[in-house]
Parts: sequence; structure tokens; C-alpha cells
Amino acid sequence: MRSCYDGARRSPGWRRLERGRVDIVLHQRIYYGNGNMSNAPLTPAVFHILLALADGPLHGYAIMQAVEESAGSAMGPGTIYGTLERLEASGFVKEQPASRADRRRVFALQPLGRVALKDEARRLSRLAALLRAKRLTPHES
Repeated sequence: MRSCYDGARRSPGWRRLERGRVDIVLHQRIYYGNGNMSNAPLTPAVFHILLALADGPLHGYAIMQAVEESAGSAMGPGTIYGTLERLEASGFVKEQPASRADRRRVFALQPLGRVALKDEARRLSRLAALLRAKRLTPHES
């Protein structure tokens, strides 16, 4: 299966995990022939998890609660922990050491994850400005 990115040079920080036939792309920077860089959007699960961790380390259940609050809908533990594992493998988050008595897994945002979150915030800001310019936003009262 070819993607629209075939032939583009990828930065050294590019991460891609394959699960059967489905490619899961967390965040990639693609350098085109003219040297411009484009950021692929984050998936909703990745975005909301990174957003939850932006204020500091959280354990899995607290991440689930924060994601539900910011997304407006719940994500199950399989989605949360599966995404956290991929984020950790990509260097976006890191599991913190826990005491022997504490069974909770605590995760912290890493610098690469913060950069990805900031890039996504810039992308969403541009989209919001475009929607406002086209008068597609709900009227505020």
C-alpha cells in the first residue's frame, strides 16, 4: 500500500509502528524536496492523552478521566493504554518508576511529546482562524 508520502524524506525523529496491515502514525515530520516541513495531525487519542499530561504526570485512570473531560466522550482502557504504549515507544511519554506498594502506572510527557502537542496546537489554531474567516463558527452570545 502506497501513501501520499512515498518519496518524501523523513526526519530522524519519525516513528512508525505497524500492526498487521494498519499503519499507526503518531506524529511525523516530512521533509519535501523543497525543504518545507509538514506535520501530520495527531490522532484524537494521542492528542487528548498528550493534552492530559501537559500539566504534569498522571496515572492511567486520571488520564482516562482527563481525556473524557477534554474529548467529551470516554475512551476505554484498551485505547488509553495501547496508545500510551505506542507513545512511550516513540519517546513522547515515559512511564515513571513506582513504589512497590503502588500498582498505578504513572506517565509523564517528554520533550518530544510537548513539541508534538505544540505543533498540533498551531495547526488547530490555523484551522480555527480559517473557520472564523469563512464564518463557519457558531455565533457567540
